Amino acid sequence: MEKKVTASIFTPCYAAVLGSASISLAHCLIIGEDSGEGHQNDSIWAFDLGNKKLTRILSTPYGSETTSPYVIPDLNGFCYIMAVVQHPYGESDHDKKKANHEAFGYTGYIGPLPACR
Repeated sequence: MEKKVTASIFTPCYAAVLGSASISLAHCLIIGEDSGEGHQNDSIWAFDLGNKKLTRILSTPYGSETTSPYVIPDLNGFCYIMAVVQHPYGESDHDKKKANHEAFGYTGYIGPLPACR
């Protein structure tokens, strides 16, 4: 079984709080998951290269995949993590989709976070 992932190196940053998990954004690898098998909804993860801690920072709807994880380190004094959710309900769980608009892809961001300088 082949496991595909996309990744983006994150530049040194100050600590930030994402949801209830506090992670250091210094030297993190942002990992976008496309499992295809094994579980129903993929995630985007922050892997801290210093302490080897893996933190889920985004979860997708059933049957979709994460694409295009990207970090904007300093936009008007703030940092943003961009992400795309592709084809919800497209790979599995077609019966969970209640309306056609739920199958649209999504582009979004996590932030604002402290700027990476």
